[in-house]
Amino acid sequence: PLASFLPGAPISHGELERKAKELEDANEALLVQIAERQRIEDTLKKKQADLDHAARLSTMGVFAASIAHEINQPLTAVASTAEICKRWLAEPAPEIGRICSAFNRIEREANRASEVVRRVRSIVAKRPAETLPLSLNAAIEDVLPLIRNGLKRQRISLRTELDSRLPTVMGDRIQLQQLFLNLVTNAMEAVAGNPEHGREIGVSTKAGPGGEISLSVRDNGPGVAAGDLQKLFEPFSSTKPEGMGLGLSICRSIAEAHGGTLSAHPGFPAGMVFVTTFSQRGEA
Repeated sequence: PLASFLPGAPISHGELERKAKELEDANEALLVQIAERQRIEDTLKKKQADLDHAARLSTMGVFAASIAHEINQPLTAVASTAEICKRWLAEPAPEIGRICSAFNRIEREANRASEVVRRVRSIVAKRPAETLPLSLNAAIEDVLPLIRNGLKRQRISLRTELDSRLPTVMGDRIQLQQLFLNLVTNAMEAVAGNPEHGREIGVSTKAGPGGEISLSVRDNGPGVAAGDLQKLFEPFSSTKPEGMGLGLSICRSIAEAHGGTLSAHPGFPAGMVFVTTFSQRGEA
């Protein structure tokens, strides 16, 4: 009857059951969609974490010689000092004070080697991100020894200007160190074709008037063609024949995950400047 289609008209029990079944089916379909979307998001997060981990391992591979050198130096000192101690102890009247000083040196050098290993392990470790208030300057200074020998071997001059007034920033220490290492690796590759005494990289941090924090890495390499600037941060896009095109893309992802930005512009009179700006500040 026509009355059953009018507003306020009574609905039969069968019609109610049909509508209830339709709602139940729609709800089940929605739950399936939500579960599938969550599964996809979890998979993407895992793949991103795997990619970040692979990038850290690749970056450490670039600095492998430097790391080996940093470990070999204290271990060599430990071995040579231990040999000296053996000779002194074999003397008829060994000087205990001199021997104690030598053992103190052995302890210092062993701790130095252990600290290098700790730094490398912390960077390449596969673990969830941990957001805490931290000093960006301290995070940078912690990894500088790992790249020192590589810079020396390639005759690259590194100049650092770290702003002592820098406030803390909210972030994951390992990810920010990865960002820094990737940018420095990129700069080292950029200046590799320069004459030996003309390879320069500059690293600086600065506190802005609005509380923002910036990290700049500049090089005096050949620069990037204007047409390639827009593609610098695209995944799998590289201006280097052997490049994978992941380093800068990961750097931008890390910057954005920390509420920041990463930009690039030509340097003066040559080269490129990569600037990471963070607006999130940690507790004082």
